[in-house]
Amino acid sequence: QKRAFEIEYDCPNHFDVSCLPWLYYKSLDLSVFSPHAYLAPVITWGRYAETGGRLMMPLSLRLHHAVADGFHMARFYKDVGAALEGPTADPLALRP
Repeated sequence: QKRAFEIEYDCPNHFDVSCLPWLYYKSLDLSVFSPHAYLAPVITWGRYAETGGRLMMPLSLRLHHAVADGFHMARFYKDVGAALEGPTADPLALRP
C-alpha cells in the first residue's frame, strides 16, 4: 500500500494550500521537490497579528511562470482583498 505522499494524483484543476497558524512571516520561500514538473499553484498563509489597529495576515502565492504571470498573481490578490472587504451577492462580481 502506498503512503499518501507517494500517491500520484491525476487532477488537472487542483492547487495546494498550506497554513502556518503559529508563524507570522514577512517572506516565504517555498522549495518544491521537482520545480520544473510541478505547475500547480501553492497558497500559504500564516498567523494574523494586529498592526496599527488593523489585522494583518501573511498570504503567499507560489506560481510557476510557465502557467501564469504577474497579471494572474495581481488578480488573485485583488480578488482576495475584495473578498475580505465583505460579502457580495455575486461572488463573480469580484472580477472586473
